[in-house]
Amino acid sequence: TGMELRSIMSIPFRVKGEVIGVLSLVDTSPDRFTEDDLRLVEPIAAAAASAVENARLYAMAQQEIAERKRVEKELQKAKEDAEEAQRAAESANKAKSEFLANMSHEIRTPMNAVLGFTELLDELITEPQQKSYLDAIKAGGKNLLMLINDILDLSKIEAGKMDIHAEPVNLKVIFQELSQIFQVKITEKELKWIVEIASRFPDSVLLDEVRLRQVLFNLIGNAIKFTDQGYVKLTAKTTVLPKDPSRVDIMTFSSETLAKSLRMSFWC
Repeated sequence: TGMELRSIMSIPFRVKGEVIGVLSLVDTSPDRFTEDDLRLVEPIAAAAASAVENARLYAMAQQEIAERKRVEKELQKAKEDAEEAQRAAESANKAKSEFLANMSHEIRTPMNAVLGFTELLDELITEPQQKSYLDAIKAGGKNLLMLINDILDLSKIEAGKMDIHAEPVNLKVIFQELSQIFQVKITEKELKWIVEIASRFPDSVLLDEVRLRQVLFNLIGNAIKFTDQGYVKLTAKTTVLPKDPSRVDIMTFSSETLAKSLRMSFWC
């Protein structure tokens, strides 16, 4: 406007000691503002500063609320996605379990027939060589049923329903059947098969035969697989409790080769 300003009075807006703005009054007359004017304007400046701070806090609160709603919406969506994925996984596991159960039944039925006929033949065949062939067929059939159980066990483990069924087991019979199962492979690779059972090893122990067969089968199978020459030795040892000779503390089954040693231990 071309007017010359000769007086100015400025009062800062303070919030918690911090200046967030300034209220300025100007006039063309010199020495226009007095101490009374200052005392009059200071409350106005304080109220204005409070209003500005409240507006800032409100804006921050609105922003925080909007951010919180956004996060809650994302969490809800993530929860719904997780629930949907869980339902899909449960449905897939159920379908897989049903398939495995049906498949195992279809395989078990003819396999049981084969094993049944081998039992009948066992009563008829007396020639030693043929008897050994029949024993190998029986051992292989039992092992095939074990593999079927392995498949079913996978679904049981995933469902957390794996059970251990302990029963009296003659370990010498198991070792003999394992020898028959792997005899062909051992002969093909020209390996020497050695079985060592400790003299104090009990003839019968209480354990889960299926699980023991699974472990020993994999143990011996890997030993033969990775051995090209020399021998494969299955060793069975135990620690008998001094106060009760009918009970054992630890049973150790080892499959040993020239190249490496594979060991698995069981607590009883």
